[in-house]
Amino acid sequence: MLISVYTSKGGGSKSTTCFTLLSAVAQFNSVNPDKLIKVLAVDLDGDQASLTKFSLTRNSLERPDYGITFQTYNSADIDAEGLISLSEDYDLTIVDVRGVHDEGTLRKVMVSDLVITP
Repeated sequence: MLISVYTSKGGGSKSTTCFTLLSAVAQFNSVNPDKLIKVLAVDLDGDQASLTKFSLTRNSLERPDYGITFQTYNSADIDAEGLISLSEDYDLTIVDVRGVHDEGTLRKVMVSDLVITP
């Protein structure tokens, strides 16, 4: 499943929503290691990189990964098909979409199974 968290402006709690979803999955995975949900967290706002900063802080605390992998891209460096390809090896992909309203961003959002607008 591919979930995009998107709104067309910055400061709209997109990254916070991603953190919350990832925390819920980490909690589930920590108590259900035999039912591990393999998660890819994608930060498409390489300039601000809030999700990436969160993952780096988390890694510095030497926390278990709980089945969550983080990847960062500048939005222009990956298209909708690339996003689909990235998600193929995971049970769940959560995408923090850059807060802009343009054709490339909308194409990425439209390939999602679910779009959350905080």
